[in-house]
Amino acid sequence: MLFTVNKSPYLHSNLETCLRVAPDGAPLVLYEDGVYAAVAGTRVE
Repeated sequence: MLFTVNKSPYLHSNLETCLRVAPDGAPLVLYEDGVYAAVAGTRVE
């Protein structure tokens, strides 16, 4: 199953929820505001 996150980690808990329910090694796509989760220096780094 492919998991996707498109909401900012600053405003929503979508990424945390996705990481909690996704099995280890599951593919995860960050798009739209979800890409801010991958930026160095963010609180979700």
